[in-house]
Amino acid sequence: MDRTHFDVRCCFCSEISSRLFPVELQQVYGERASRICHETRDFVVFPSVSPLTAGHLLVVSQRHVHSFADLPLASRQEAQALVEGLGRHLAAAFAQPAYIFEHGVPVHGGNACGVDHAHVHVLPLPGDIASEVQARVNEDFPASAHGPLLEVLELVSAERNESYLIYGDSSSELAVCAGRDIRSQYMREIIAGLMGSRRYDWKGLYNADAFALSYKVGAGYGHA
Repeated sequence: MDRTHFDVRCCFCSEISSRLFPVELQQVYGERASRICHETRDFVVFPSVSPLTAGHLLVVSQRHVHSFADLPLASRQEAQALVEGLGRHLAAAFAQPAYIFEHGVPVHGGNACGVDHAHVHVLPLPGDIASEVQARVNEDFPASAHGPLLEVLELVSAERNESYLIYGDSSSELAVCAGRDIRSQYMREIIAGLMGSRRYDWKGLYNADAFALSYKVGAGYGHA
């Protein structure tokens, strides 16, 4: 991990640097040395706590930045390849399309999820649910552009005084909306609600079985 881009106050930075699974999370999700299930030069992959579905993974920057749009070009190129590969892996494992989203916040802060460290969600969703999510989000936050992850990140990186939302069920055709007031955990709330659940707040620490399966599937990426 690049220690010049490390924030001692950040839970993700601490977890990536130490390679240790926090004790308070082990009390819910079981003993394990680390939840990191895949790693590249600039990113780690691990299951989300309180996963919305089995297979709910986070692609997390090893560098402490607020959003993927703040990463250098080489890292954004690596992110696109990783997110696309994970999407294909999850789609094959669960026979469902992979849904992708990031809530990017400005450098001076915003209403994200409470973890001020860049991460992209990749999770399998039934096709009808993915379509409903896309329609609902586009209604609330109409897309200003569509394209692959690298392309839409380039669009929002030009103006980092605004929050943005990247969302879609295909990594080759993601939607992006910038400059709107996006409430904390908006995407988690929408997805959970359309799946018939009121539980969306990751701080609730639930769905231990889905977490375990997410780790197992994530660890299989690159080894199939």
